[in-house]
Formats: sequence, C-alpha cells, structure tokens
Amino acid sequence: MLTNLRRMEIFFAILIMAYVFMAWKASNRISQGNSDFIIYYTAAQMIKEDQGQSLYDLALQKQFQQKILSAIHFQEELLPYNHPPFELIWFRPLARFPYLTAFLLWDTFSFICFGLGLMVLIKGSGPHNGEGAVFVILGSLAFLPLFVTLLQGQDSAMVFLFLVLTFINLKKLRDARAGLCLSLVLQKFQILIPILFLLLAKKRWKVLGGFLAGGGVTLLISLNMVGINGLKRYLLLVIEMATWVNHYGIYPSTMHCLRGQIYAFWFESHPNLAMGITIATVVSMLGLLFKVWKGKWDVHEPTYDLKFALLILISLLVSPHVNFHDLSLLLLPAVLIFQFLLREPNVSSQTRLTSIALFLVCFPLLLSTLIVSNLVPIQLSVWGLLALTGLVMHQLKVFEIVRK
Repeated sequence: MLTNLRRMEIFFAILIMAYVFMAWKASNRISQGNSDFIIYYTAAQMIKEDQGQSLYDLALQKQFQQKILSAIHFQEELLPYNHPPFELIWFRPLARFPYLTAFLLWDTFSFICFGLGLMVLIKGSGPHNGEGAVFVILGSLAFLPLFVTLLQGQDSAMVFLFLVLTFINLKKLRDARAGLCLSLVLQKFQILIPILFLLLAKKRWKVLGGFLAGGGVTLLISLNMVGINGLKRYLLLVIEMATWVNHYGIYPSTMHCLRGQIYAFWFESHPNLAMGITIATVVSMLGLLFKVWKGKWDVHEPTYDLKFALLILISLLVSPHVNFHDLSLLLLPAVLIFQFLLREPNVSSQTRLTSIALFLVCFPLLLSTLIVSNLVPIQLSVWGLLALTGLVMHQLKVFEIVRK
C-alpha cells in the first residue's frame, strides 16, 4: 500500500507542476482582470468610495467595473457582486492596491487558508504517526477545483477553512466556538441549509447559539457597510437571482449539483418538471442524510468523521448553486474518508485501495466534466459526487455490521 501511495505522490507532484505552468500561461489573462476576482474588487472599490448603500445597484456596479477594466468586455458587460455585504470585510483592505497586486495578495491569502485548513484537518483526524500526510497534502494541492479557485481569485478557500474549524471544534466539544466558525460560512449560505437542519434535529443548542451569535455579528457588519437600504436591495437581489437563467453569469444547467444535472436534462423543454424533480430529489437526499445520523450524537464514535463527510457531500449536492471552484470544499470529506480508512483497523486493505483510487479517478473525472457537459447534458462531477455518497453510506453500513 505504501508503494502505491508513493507512486500516486509522484503523479500528484507532476500534476502540480503542470498547474504552475498553466497559471504562468494564464498570467496575461489574469493581469487583464478576466477572472471572478473582479466582482470582489469592484465591490471593495464601491465600499471605499462610500457607495455602500448602492452596493447592489447593478447599474452602478457596471459603472465601477467598466472604470476598473475599461478594456475588458464581459458577457452582458457585467459580472455582478451578489454575495452578502459582510464578506467584503476580507476584500476592503485590497481596494487600496492596483488590481493585479490585489489579486496576488488575495491568492496568497487563499493559499494560506487552504494550507492551514489541511494541516489542522490532518492533525485532528488522522493517525497519530502522521501516516499518509504527504499523500493528502500533495493530493489536495493537485485537486483541480483548488487550482481553479486560485486561478479565478474566488473565496472558496476561506469557506473550506471555516468548515474545517467547525468540524475540529465539534470534535473537541467546543460547540459554541464551532457555531461561531459555522456562521462565517454564511458567505455561501446556500450550502448551510442541510447542516442547520441537522443541528436543529439533533438539538445541538450550543452550536446553534454560537451560529446565531456569529450571524448577529455579520448582520451588524453588513449594516455598517451598506445600511438598511443596502440590505433590502441585497434581499431583493437574492430573490431576483432565483429567477436568473443564463443571465449575469448564472447558468443553472452547468452547476455541479443535483439541480444542475436535472436542469441540464429537462429545464429547456420542461421547466416545471425540472423544478419538481429537483425538489423531490433534494428531499430524498435529506431523508437519507437524517437516516444515517439517526441515534446519539457522539463525536467519539469511530464513524462520526464519515458521517460528517457525508453531511458535506449531501450539502453540496442539494445546494442550488455550486460552481466548479466550490468543489474545492470536497477536500474536507475526501481527507476525512482517507484518514478514516488509514486509522480504522476494521477496514479491509481492498477497501482502502479502492477508496484511494478515487483520488486518481477524481482528477480526470473533474477535468472531463468541463468537456463532456459542453457536448451532452451530463455533469460527470455530479455523478461522481453521488457515487462517493453511495460509497460512504455503504462503508458506514459495513462498519456497523463489523462492530456488531
């Protein structure tokens, strides 16, 4: 097994070097501002210019964005900032720098978030002898969505770190602190619904209390940034976004979630059917999640890590909005699954090798989903998520049988 891991580590190292080369080739595109980072930089400039109350005025956003990148023409001439106001607390300091400098500083911060999250996760979930740590680090750095997050200047690295800190604090019985960390994930609130429902069903009141306290702080920060009128505009924008299809960078059929796959199949010809199937499928997945978590909440239970991995997997699947870079959050369940397989003596060597092979399979799968989805209405990434969900549920069932 160790020999196989070493071979995979060499493969990962080669892949990382290929990513560095690709980033160098894309440097001109980045320097021109042709990346998602433009939405954060535009919004940060608006806050800097005391335009907080008009932050969600798309016409004004367009003016600021064109001023920053007058030579760049995005599709529909605007890539809008549609995130919560408080998230700009991370980007506001970057508004004083030129665009490229701000982008590089943000990427450095994101890389630190990924690295810190991985180190904390490896230490908190793996074998005490550190077995497999190099494999996990190299495999994570070679994970395509992580590279895309950095290439686009997106915010997924922070969300990954906050979810890791939530998990670690739950494991250490620091429930209130876990809730505070979870509240920072509100910048991607669409993935929080299954997590919050589960915490409510399991009566984890301290976690929910910490979440509400942290949420209150983010609300105060948002009010300070954009005022009541700005918050009203944001809520109206969120409601309006639910109706956007192939508009302002929102393409539901390309999302890497259940909604994306179902919309790719049926939305153009039968939109109501697509919405109905999406709702039914989401409810079914949530039902499976609650069934797996049935029983006592025990962070010391050997399968707790697998259950948490399943929680993140299903949260991504049922989310209505998952871009490719958001799949970098899969690093959390992937590391938990891998560490569990190394740590638990009841897991067969065949199961270990099969699961480790997923680390190799996921690379061509995630790359090919970007190609295949342009040819046929199939999101391979979604089917990969479903397969991994099934594998985790099967392993939980097998582990329970072995224990009995």
